[in-house]
Amino acid sequence: MFPSLFLQDMGPEFIRKLDEPLVVLELPGSIVSKKGKSPSSMRELSVVMPNGQSILVKCDVKSGGGDVFDMIVAHSNLVEHFYFGLAYIDDHEFFFLENDTKISKVAPDSWKKVPTSTFVLFFRVKFFVHDISLLLHKLTRHQYYLQLRKDILEDRLACHEETGLYLGALALQAEYGDCMPEVYGRNYYRPDQYVAKSVMEKRALPYLKEELLRLHVSNSTMSTDESELEFLKATQQLPEYGVLFYRVGREKKPVIGELILGVCAKGVIVYEVKDSSRSTSQTFHWRETASISSSVSIMPFYDNANTCFFFSFELHFIEGN
Repeated sequence: MFPSLFLQDMGPEFIRKLDEPLVVLELPGSIVSKKGKSPSSMRELSVVMPNGQSILVKCDVKSGGGDVFDMIVAHSNLVEHFYFGLAYIDDHEFFFLENDTKISKVAPDSWKKVPTSTFVLFFRVKFFVHDISLLLHKLTRHQYYLQLRKDILEDRLACHEETGLYLGALALQAEYGDCMPEVYGRNYYRPDQYVAKSVMEKRALPYLKEELLRLHVSNSTMSTDESELEFLKATQQLPEYGVLFYRVGREKKPVIGELILGVCAKGVIVYEVKDSSRSTSQTFHWRETASISSSVSIMPFYDNANTCFFFSFELHFIEGN
């Protein structure tokens, strides 16, 4: 009985938050519209925070992204809010919502037409600092930690197995404190909550448990803040840190060698995907780019009774002097 009580306030925050009461926020009438609230125009948004908590926001169908963002920031007491933004998912990709854009512009038709529909938005890091020490507030660093931890876990941010296990052990130290198997046993955590899916598929479970236990022991005496900071410093060294990924094509069955664009502070990186692994094909640095242009062409493909159309998209980078 004692170990379970001891552990109930430990572990991943994105798991513990699932048991907390739903938070409901409502935009004031003056912000919703000039005429106030109308039952037929009221809508609901579910804003997923980096810790996994979902916040229900009641707004008007004409509300802007900035209004909702400001309310979430105020509720979270986040001072360095300029690093973050609201994003929505389209075909498994995150796209950020600009503050002056109406939510109805990116929401599905069902949300605009049916008052009982709920549209899901995500509060995410939009701008990644090149040096973690630039984050001045503990709460800001914690939001970074939560998102990067989840991105690694779900293979959105790639890292080598050895680094992944090291980061997993730092997360254990941050969320459980010093390793004490004599107090709460050797199965005090779930490996799939600390190891990336790709690693879980390649390695035997007993090996992963032993490695994480060994690495967790080596982090003894580190505080939660120290562990999270060390996690951020190590993550900052990953090649894909701070990169936002977008597929060039959206075929349901991608061809071999699918291309992905990675946009980051340094420039645009072209990745080639093979066997679910990204490898850098070409890099265009902002400092060497004078202008960017794009072109789209439609190519018909005839197959007896049917005609299919394929879109060809070209992105041109023009180097400066």
